[in-house]
Amino acid sequence: MVAPNTGKAKILIVEDDSFSQTILNMFLSRNYDTDVVENGVEAIELLQDKALPQLIISDLNTPEMNGLELLQYLKENPLYNAIPFVILCGEDSLQLKQLCLASGAAAFILKPFNPVELSALIESLLAK
Repeated sequence: MVAPNTGKAKILIVEDDSFSQTILNMFLSRNYDTDVVENGVEAIELLQDKALPQLIISDLNTPEMNGLELLQYLKENPLYNAIPFVILCGEDSLQLKQLCLASGAAAFILKPFNPVELSALIESLLAK
């Protein structure tokens, strides 16, 4: 859904690190309507209260409910399972990447991310 007041696509950012929150929000809010929450529990609460985003970007390691748990929850729910989900992770692990992709993630991006590559990925996912 396009954000009603801005005409921009809506992206939900799930990130507990304040520095990463700031960087992602500054980078993405130029072209998208963004919401930022700190963990999966807050993400679910926001999804229930607001218009659905067109894309979710989540850190893998967040407190209370991590990115993988959030991904699995959303993919099991017909209301949310079509929303593209991108995992950000500071750990370069082939096993983690495979698990996230097998669980339904559209992409697995290593931190620190390349803004140009992330932008191209977002545009590609939103175009689908």
